[in-house]
Amino acid sequence: MKTNPRFSARRLLLLLSFTCIAGCLSSCKDPVLEASRERRVERNETFELQKQHRAELKALNERIASLVASQQVREEAPEAEPPPLPPEELAPIVAEEPEEEEDSLKARDRRKIATYQQKGLTGVPKEISEEIVRRARRDTRSWAALDEIDAQSEGYRTVQAFATTDTKMLREERDELVFAVKRQYPNDWAAMAREIHAQTDAWQVIEDWKLKGVPGLKPWESEAVLYAVSERYPYDWSAALADVAEQSRNEVQARRTASAGQ
Repeated sequence: MKTNPRFSARRLLLLLSFTCIAGCLSSCKDPVLEASRERRVERNETFELQKQHRAELKALNERIASLVASQQVREEAPEAEPPPLPPEELAPIVAEEPEEEEDSLKARDRRKIATYQQKGLTGVPKEISEEIVRRARRDTRSWAALDEIDAQSEGYRTVQAFATTDTKMLREERDELVFAVKRQYPNDWAAMAREIHAQTDAWQVIEDWKLKGVPGLKPWESEAVLYAVSERYPYDWSAALADVAEQSRNEVQARRTASAGQ
């Protein structure tokens, strides 16, 4: 049977028209569905940001609490007990009577103190070494005097190493910090070293915030707050850290209250 060429061409034309229309319809996107999808993506991103802010704020509060607790422990800690003696020193006196054992330990401690007084302390200048030993000997308990000598000599070496070794902290900032701790704790090298450790820890947190922003604050809020505390607490990063943390907590709480009221 022969096919009419004119009829076949018409069918082919109709088939092509339907194909084009179907392709256009399939390629078109429903604006309502697209808007709904974009809102879901935006809500998910907002939720993730809020979750990240809560995690950062929790970590910040834990770090601040740790620093404060550490400082309080150092300030309120009772006088340390004498360190345990090594086995090789305990062995010869185990069989002695209690009084003889105590006398032997006292004699040994007094010999150590006399040696420190005569030869000085390792890594400590003569004048400062003599002052450390002299102040420690005010305690009549020889073991307590030795503990104080060890703590003060180690504190001196820590302060000197910080003052003379290049670190991430600028030289001007290090000099100002060393000057401040010497003025705050004259002749107490152990306290100076503790303060330097606390200040450098706080300084590092402040520097991290300058790069990443304060948890819970918007970028422009972080910049404004950090600038304000640097003017208010020059070279006192512990105080600056506590101030910024308090402002951040207050801002987050205010936002939560405002959100709950809506």
